Amino acid sequence: MTSPGDCILRSPDGVDYKVFQCILSLALPMFQSMFDLAQTPNTAPRDSDTANPQAISVLDSASILSKMLFLIYPCQIVSFTHLDLVLEMIKVYDKYDMDIRSLHQSSIHDILVSNKTPSENPLGAYAVAWRLDMKEEAQNASRYLHKLNLHDKTVKDCFLS
Repeated sequence: MTSPGDCILRSPDGVDYKVFQCILSLALPMFQSMFDLAQTPNTAPRDSDTANPQAISVLDSASILSKMLFLIYPCQIVSFTHLDLVLEMIKVYDKYDMDIRSLHQSSIHDILVSNKTPSENPLGAYAVAWRLDMKEEAQNASRYLHKLNLHDKTVKDCFLS
């Protein structure tokens, strides 16, 4: 039995996700625009198109893409275990013009209030908390920012990315 869907999203690491254009279009306006451009009135979908849908290559890794799709297709709660993964998801949300408020979850809170995260990556912790409007978590992470060397290239790169 094949998975339902009329579109394939392909990650750079070769993982395919068969999805529905209508769900992607409703959740992500960028995809709606892309599908509108790809389908003119003279190119309505045929039955053979849904049997062998065209693959759309995206730049997001399979792990990020699967989490994004779980948020769009809410069949399970997405949990985050590392701050780097949260930072990548925020970039994906921005890229696809998704509502960032749906990322505000308890697992992110747990990462931000752990003793380890703010001290190891204060700038990342502060950026995530600020972006998700988590005031207490941002205030907690800001306590570690004074230790940063603003002349350090990695710190500058973090500010500029």
